[in-house]
Amino acid sequence: MKTLYQTYVDAVPHNKTTFRLLILPTFVGFLVYLAPGIFQMLFNLVFPAPLTEIGSLPAALSMVTTVFLALVILPKIAGCRMADLGLNKRGWFKQVLIGEFGGGLLLSLVVFIIWMLGAVNLTKVDNPSSPVLTVGLIFFLFQGTWEEIIYRSYLMPHFSKLMGDKWSILLSSALFTLGHALNPGMQALPVLNLFLASVVFSLIYYRTGSLLIIGVGHGLWNYSQGFIFGAEVSGNAVTSSIFTSKAVAGKDLISGGTFGFEGGLVTTLVALVLIVLFIYFPFGKSRAEK
Repeated sequence: MKTLYQTYVDAVPHNKTTFRLLILPTFVGFLVYLAPGIFQMLFNLVFPAPLTEIGSLPAALSMVTTVFLALVILPKIAGCRMADLGLNKRGWFKQVLIGEFGGGLLLSLVVFIIWMLGAVNLTKVDNPSSPVLTVGLIFFLFQGTWEEIIYRSYLMPHFSKLMGDKWSILLSSALFTLGHALNPGMQALPVLNLFLASVVFSLIYYRTGSLLIIGVGHGLWNYSQGFIFGAEVSGNAVTSSIFTSKAVAGKDLISGGTFGFEGGLVTTLVALVLIVLFIYFPFGKSRAEK
């Protein structure tokens, strides 16, 4: 019986041509990548906020708009159904819970290890802004889903049909990493960690075929990092959080320094362990219904 992911690959109607399976999807993915910035400028005319502020109301609205439009437009461009992007209605609540607990608990584990190694100081914030935390949650849930739609739901099946699953995972992860190239504080280790994190999400998608698991998981990882623990999210700071995290001087290699926890060796090791687990251990794959 075919896996869910294999049905997504089979649903791509195009022949094995480089233009239709590599060049055109990459260009379309690039346009979807630019969309939130354009929508944010428009929403900013109604709800003024700094364009660089993570989790602002215009930013959240732009992400929500982009995700819904992408789910409508991309299947038409790809010539497939919305379900072939990994949006499986059956068991959706369970998928959301797995994503929530997986993303949030995994980031918390990384923070705990960094804290135990004495590389970060955590301080509880008095009266954090509830509206900011709420809008920030909406923003990251849709921001994580937006990135996963581009790199996993849309690009991976096209690339797999052209070059096979292994190269598809590597290429989509390279493009994911390239999409973060201009983030503040970018250095060699954050680049490596972003690539490894993308491989992890790609393997989860390959195994489960669920956009909800990886989208919510990605979003809760980012939300926990910024709005719960108060660290930078891929180099970007948030305006309010439940805790504040201050990297200990001289231990940036462990904590990630100004890039956030994603830029440290602890994240590297956790990502490598997850990659080994998903490749070599028989967790099973979600099967397509007969």
